Amino acid sequence: MKKMKTTKKISKKTLRSIAVLCSALLTCASGWASIKIDGFPFYFVVQNMFCIFFSALWGGTQGAGIAGLLLAAGALGAPVFAHGGRGLDYITGDAGGFLLGYFFASMLIGYILKTPKTDEKTSFNKILPACFGGCVLIYVIGIAHYFGVHDLKFNKTAIKVLSALGFKWYIICDFVKIIIASVGAYFLRPVVAKYFYEEQEI
Repeated sequence: MKKMKTTKKISKKTLRSIAVLCSALLTCASGWASIKIDGFPFYFVVQNMFCIFFSALWGGTQGAGIAGLLLAAGALGAPVFAHGGRGLDYITGDAGGFLLGYFFASMLIGYILKTPKTDEKTSFNKILPACFGGCVLIYVIGIAHYFGVHDLKFNKTAIKVLSALGFKWYIICDFVKIIIASVGAYFLRPVVAKYFYEEQEI
């Protein structure tokens, strides 16, 4: 009597876990895609765009989990921050506030956009403000941390300091990244809902 071959279908929940892990690994690897220009205090990075994009793509707590894995890996010594930065000293240093901002921004974006749904496409007019708000939160936490490290107070002098540091160029670059992340999330959220979520989950 011949034995019938059976194939076990991988659940969408398992596929989602794998996809989210791959998203986290890609976010970690993106730390090496950074440029340091003389006269500017921080690296120009795409890592913040990946955090914002994946938060908008997955919604809920998935994006915060990705940012959390990034911070945990870096804190434990993995070279996942800008240009291979690592360790608690990096997180408590000048740029540490921006890294912490990734996590809280991801939470905010995920809370606003929620989990992707097959029967309801999230409008671009909702995705873009969510991503913009997340980016603003990154700047607020990052700048507050930077001022704390250097014992600066937020006043007219501090604003002059930010201008001298070339923050307008970071803002311009990040505005472009917000647009890219928002457009990508707009088109890919329906795909995520269809292939990575069971109907009863959403």
